[in-house]
Amino acid sequence: MHGNERARKAIASLVNKRPIIVAVIGYPKTGKSTIINALKDGGSASTSSIPRSPGYTKSFSMYCISENLRLIDTPGTIPIEGDELKKTIRGYLPEKLRDLSS
Repeated sequence: MHGNERARKAIASLVNKRPIIVAVIGYPKTGKSTIINALKDGGSASTSSIPRSPGYTKSFSMYCISENLRLIDTPGTIPIEGDELKKTIRGYLPEKLRDLSS
């Protein structure tokens, strides 16, 4: 059995309901689209030809991997945590930041 087929079967074995829809989420540039392409045995999810270029996937896309398995490719996400500066950079709601002027 091919490695990709084993991975598809492992995902399918985790859930009893069909079809299975799985969202692939994570930090930017960590191979989310590449994993989808490997499971699909072909290049369906577009990937950047420029290494480390951030923000290539701009929207959510669903790919049919098999009759009972769908994968959703998502834009990279960065958790909103850390100090006030890191939260601001990562998109934390301004009204939730504490006032640093006092």
